[in-house]
Amino acid sequence: MLADYQNNVMDLTMAVLKIRDIMTSPVVTQRMNSTVSEAASTMCAHNIGSLVIVDSRGKPVGIVTERDMLRKIIMTNKNPTATEIDQIMSRPIITGHPKMDLEEAANLMISKEIKRLPIVESGKLVGMITLTDIVGSHPQIVSTLEQSLSIDNLPKRFRKHLRKMKQER
Repeated sequence: MLADYQNNVMDLTMAVLKIRDIMTSPVVTQRMNSTVSEAASTMCAHNIGSLVIVDSRGKPVGIVTERDMLRKIIMTNKNPTATEIDQIMSRPIITGHPKMDLEEAANLMISKEIKRLPIVESGKLVGMITLTDIVGSHPQIVSTLEQSLSIDNLPKRFRKHLRKMKQER
């Protein structure tokens, strides 16, 4: 009985909370003609693990992560000062909108196997949400995901992330 009540409360909260309520804003961006070295410096200066890459008009066109830099630059011995960021960024960029509810955003991120979702409104980048943000806003979602989806059916990197979040609770 108590478990049903808790699940109903969580379902209601997940449906009421919108991405706008928990997204990070403003988002640190980098122009697509920047070098990997410049992007890495920006990431270090802001203590972040990813950047949204924008075109000359400020429109989001891709995303780059520390992992991209490691795999596509360091492991291949490319020169980060001579390689433009658009050569290693992920594209097309998958985005959400501020009025999405948390469940919709989580489902999109799981289906696309992404951890970060840039939030765009009227063509303008207005925020960023991560899987950690969603789980952090509702720690009980870990249990729900395990029960409803079976954690073993999730992509490997999400299983690892959810198990880590569960251990931290």
